[in-house]
Amino acid sequence: MFNDTTPFVINAAINFPFCVLAIVGNLLILVSFARTPSLVSPSNVLLIGLALTDLCVGLIVQPAYIAWKIHQHFQLDPTLVGFLGRATRFASSLLCGVSYIIVSSLSVDRFLAVHLHLRYHEIVTVRRVAFFCAFVWFPCSAASSLGAWKYGYFELFSAPFVGICLLLNAVLYSKIYRVVRRHQLQVWNQLFKKSYLMLFTDSNVTVPLGLSTG
Repeated sequence: MFNDTTPFVINAAINFPFCVLAIVGNLLILVSFARTPSLVSPSNVLLIGLALTDLCVGLIVQPAYIAWKIHQHFQLDPTLVGFLGRATRFASSLLCGVSYIIVSSLSVDRFLAVHLHLRYHEIVTVRRVAFFCAFVWFPCSAASSLGAWKYGYFELFSAPFVGICLLLNAVLYSKIYRVVRRHQLQVWNQLFKKSYLMLFTDSNVTVPLGLSTG
């Protein structure tokens, strides 16, 4: 028979292993990049930023959420319960917003790579991408602060923001697919023409040679 404690225990039991996985997995990613500087590229800087936000989820959000629910369930200090609740909402909203922007930026990065070709490395640099990854924390912090203190305020920003990100990803990946498909068809056409030319040249050489020897 379920009692009042059962949902809380299930919730904590689910969050704890995911917390450990988030910390260990993303730490390994960050350490691998730190030990291999040659891997650092504009695209990988975005991946580093994404790994950092996921690491913060495991280090901050999930432990704070578990602590919040513990104090709330056992009806401990109401002031601390309120503080933990606001801190959890702020951190989760902040990291969620930063993650959404970085994931969408990965789509933009891939689109620029296939669209700009050789100009990509001139325009998209490691320094610029690193500056962008640092900058996105500021507007996300401002929006998350509203949501931490007033219920419903964050949703006013997050709902249209998520919709725009999803639409942007869909449009960019559609364009990337068309560009890659066009390049693939061009390569196939060139290979076909080259194979046809080689076959035609070979037949022009072997047929007269066969007639002369016959």
